[in-house]
Amino acid sequence: MVDLAEKVTLRQFVVFRAVATELSFSRAALRLNTSQSTVSYALSQLEQALGVRLLSRSPSFVALTPDGHGFLAQVERLLDVLEEAGQMLPHSGGTLWGTVRFGTGPTIGTYVMPPLLAAFGQKAPHVLVEMEIADVSQVVNRLQSGRYQIAIAGPTPNEESLVKLPFLRNEVVIVARPQHPLVGEKSIPLTRLAAEKFIVREPGSGVRRILDRLFDAEGLRIRIAMELSYAEAVQSAVEHGLGISITPRISVAAQLETGRLSILDVQGFPILSRWDILVKQARQLSKPAQAFKDFLVSKAAEAVTGLEQQLDKQDAKTRTL
Repeated sequence: MVDLAEKVTLRQFVVFRAVATELSFSRAALRLNTSQSTVSYALSQLEQALGVRLLSRSPSFVALTPDGHGFLAQVERLLDVLEEAGQMLPHSGGTLWGTVRFGTGPTIGTYVMPPLLAAFGQKAPHVLVEMEIADVSQVVNRLQSGRYQIAIAGPTPNEESLVKLPFLRNEVVIVARPQHPLVGEKSIPLTRLAAEKFIVREPGSGVRRILDRLFDAEGLRIRIAMELSYAEAVQSAVEHGLGISITPRISVAAQLETGRLSILDVQGFPILSRWDILVKQARQLSKPAQAFKDFLVSKAAEAVTGLEQQLDKQDAKTRTL
């Protein structure tokens, strides 16, 4: 059994995390404002103390070994605890400072968070919010593992370990270009869509899971014309008449407003759900993380109201067409 307290240093852990994150010794050195030789030496000393290889190295790539993957999770947890402990201590002048690790999905991260992050930055200029975008299962797993302090995600399984706070309604719709033959038809059955070409997101995305479940329940097969990883790419493909798609309405608000896309009146749509703010039940948040959570709960409501008013305005415009 290795006695880590006597054989390794916190600096070696910091260096290992930087290399594991960047998968590059040179980029890790830049990130840590040190030399590449210092990074290499710290890693070799750490591996020697542990008696295992944490990284596979070659002139063209750096990769974590299986032991390295497991060790990284524990190192991240240790360094996060130390960072949060420091952030809970009083700071000179009462200034709020530190880092908040935040995870969310592509829709919230792209269309909702930018103005909210800007507003929070004005309120707490010395707090850095590190936002990662991932699919809902990754977001929840990373929150539970401690990688994120706060998250926003769509429908998630009820977990006793998580606290959910309502954030924003989500309307999922089927969209097409305005010239599509189905635009203007009322109460379109799902079976009609089985003949249409779909532009879909990658497996694992929220809207892709919804579409798969709907078609599976009816015994229908989806005609996939394209599978794309970015919402903007999906929207562009639909605008150019390459197919129809399923999407959160908030992500196509601008296209609906300007008439570049139209919503199809499909039976069972829109599908309503909700995005929630998520925190771990047993986790005490650092002061900056608590401030960010409080901001999302209170100030975000104002931005959310504006977004929902925009959707209602689009509803009224559609009814007059």
